Amino acid sequence: MTIRKAFKPSLLLLLCLVLIAPACFRGRAAQRSAASSQAAKSEQTGLLGGAETTSRLARLEAPKLPPPYRVGIVWLDKPDLLTALEFESHSRVLAAEVKRSHLAHQVFAVPSILSSADDVGSVRQLGRHFQADMMLILSMREDTRRRLNATAFGYLTVIGTALVPGDTTSRETLIEAFAVEPQSGVFLFTATGAGKATRAGSMLTLGRNRKWTAAKAFEEAVQDLAAQINDELIALAERNRTE
Repeated sequence: MTIRKAFKPSLLLLLCLVLIAPACFRGRAAQRSAASSQAAKSEQTGLLGGAETTSRLARLEAPKLPPPYRVGIVWLDKPDLLTALEFESHSRVLAAEVKRSHLAHQVFAVPSILSSADDVGSVRQLGRHFQADMMLILSMREDTRRRLNATAFGYLTVIGTALVPGDTTSRETLIEAFAVEPQSGVFLFTATGAGKATRAGSMLTLGRNRKWTAAKAFEEAVQDLAAQINDELIALAERNRTE
């Protein structure tokens, strides 16, 4: 009788261990899985929590980039109404204007066959292959509008439809750019260029007016962007001299 009483607590303890242990193991496995998933997500997005964020950002220091620079240009998208030759011509103008700052000894546009990359990592890899000091990533937005102006009453006649400039076509183009250093991935600066063109014409000239305003607005945006980039290059060179 005494022996049975002694074994009862042991049996109860063993039973508790059998029931509780699997649940504990499952809980620890779930915690490890969640931690692994969070680590993988943090590695992909570069977003870490708490002190890790501070330490990661502290290590991401801007590199020393004394001028002159070797600059690469990557267009993520292109104007919809410009021909390939027209776009190439304006792209060369942008490169020439940036080079005129004397802070860039070489400015080149990545060939379209290679510039299909749509993420920063791929652009950085291209920059390393081209041995560029920085890569300019360019994206653009366009907006075309058509409205009837005060002379549109002439459309009431057949001749007026062909001769009266009752339609006004306007085009706005915005080109956004940011510079990234290929080796470290540090964003060096951002710049924006804007252009606008307006032209009146008859209903028969709508197509020509759309193309003309597209080319004119893009040309102005490229000129404005080049000026903004040159200002940022000057500021970057000054920061490197003072630091």
